Amino acid sequence: MCLLATGYDAVTLGNNEGLTFPPQVLQERFGNHPGFQVVVANLIEPGTGRPPVWASPFHVMNKAGLKIGLIGCTAPFAEFYRLLGWEVQEPLNLVAKLAEECVLRWMC
Repeated sequence: MCLLATGYDAVTLGNNEGLTFPPQVLQERFGNHPGFQVVVANLIEPGTGRPPVWASPFHVMNKAGLKIGLIGCTAPFAEFYRLLGWEVQEPLNLVAKLAEECVLRWMC
């Protein structure tokens, strides 16, 4: 599967991926595609407090001279994600915080 060939600028994980696949499978699926952006802010690797190394909490891109910030989150089904080895944070406050950071850091 070549994610770059899809034509998408970025993807996020939905609960279908997050609740079906453990960390090692998602690493195999998404970690081997350098240059392809997986944006998911609230899916956290236990012990690190951060999204997986193959993902970013947000992505800023330029389209026709316009900077666009993307923030991705998955559904906060914490109990189910924990069974597969993930932590998941409540997305609403996290998105607000990241949107502010994104504007201050990348858009100015």
